[in-house]
Amino acid sequence: MPNADLTQLGLPANAGGVVDANKLLGAPVTLPGTPEHYKDVTSRIINEQATVGAQMQQVQAVESKHAQRAAYLGAMMHQLQTQYLQAQHLDHLQKEYMEKMARRNAALGIDRHRVQNEYTLGAMLQQYNHIKQYEQHVRSVVTQIDTVKNNLMKEIMSYRQAIRKDTNAIKQLLDGKIPKSASGPAPSKEEEKLEKQEAAALKASEKAAEKQKSADEAAVKANGDFIEHVESALNKGPEDSKESKASAESKASAESKAASGSA
Repeated sequence: MPNADLTQLGLPANAGGVVDANKLLGAPVTLPGTPEHYKDVTSRIINEQATVGAQMQQVQAVESKHAQRAAYLGAMMHQLQTQYLQAQHLDHLQKEYMEKMARRNAALGIDRHRVQNEYTLGAMLQQYNHIKQYEQHVRSVVTQIDTVKNNLMKEIMSYRQAIRKDTNAIKQLLDGKIPKSASGPAPSKEEEKLEKQEAAALKASEKAAEKQKSADEAAVKANGDFIEHVESALNKGPEDSKESKASAESKASAESKAASGSA
């Protein structure tokens, strides 16, 4: 290459002769404006486009791979979330089942205790019925005793009055007096007072017997109502017991109002 050309290209001049530009630059050199120059530039652009296209394809392949992995991870996430919700639901059902079994176990324990109490209550009711029958028998005997006692008191008073009259009549005859009536002389003031006291005692005894009879009848009725209530509510549940209690309370209230109205 001439020195003038080297000077135009900004290269130092070679005093020794011609310089090979291709060897100096390490690549073929084309001058601007020449066909070789435009051919070289076009080749470079095509190569750059090919390189960029290859890089873009590589990037698109990586993006596609990442998108596929993201879709896979999303599907896995959805599957895991579904499994988590299912496990949570199963855990909730398991807890409900365990609570149900715990309540059932507690109910069975209470029911066992209830059955034992019912057995004891049945034995106590049987004893109560025996005692009630014996009580009724005793009350009947007491009533008969009161009746016999009052009848004996009447007979005693009658014989006592007859004896007093006979005694007074004998006394008058011994004194030389003749009784004015067949029934004998009139009783003295002391005898009248004594007869009144005896009559009052007999009347009080009869009233006491009547009160005792009324009290016995009330006691028998109360015992019967008690047994009927206990036996009717023995094998009923809580709701039936509440209804029975409310019915009994309303019945008692009605009877109380009726008693107040009659009074």
